[in-house]
Amino acid sequence: MSATITLPVPAEIQSLLAQKATAQGIKVEQFAADLLARAAQKSTIEISATLPPAIEERDGDYYIAQSSVPLAAVIVRFKEGLSPETIRRECFPSLSLASIYSAVTFYLNQQELVENYLQQLRREEDELQQQMLNRHPDYIKTAEELRERHSVATPK
Repeated sequence: MSATITLPVPAEIQSLLAQKATAQGIKVEQFAADLLARAAQKSTIEISATLPPAIEERDGDYYIAQSSVPLAAVIVRFKEGLSPETIRRECFPSLSLASIYSAVTFYLNQQELVENYLQQLRREEDELQQQMLNRHPDYIKTAEELRERHSVATPK
């Protein structure tokens, strides 16, 4: 299925596209199409803000510095209503309270960027789950059978 989407392009962007296209010796339309095609192939969205020292980027994902804890894990718990103290105590005791506060502060100051990143992660997780379900439909049947057996065996 093919669709045409028309978006307004600010003059500054038009000028930049024209400069880049001219430098490569191609038409602006072709340069823009190539740029969009490359963007569509990316599986992650980049956060284009200065990261605080407590957050680091690794292979397109964002983590609490010097740990294996993803930024998304901390922010999701914060959005669920947990305080930074509770996040440290109950979820990630290996993190310093300062690094958790730094992650939350970054989120609050760059909320739109971080929300876009979280949405991208959710889309990727949904795609991966769908691929697995398509490859292994017998797992769905097994899981449904186990749920059915459990509900029959468990008195109400």
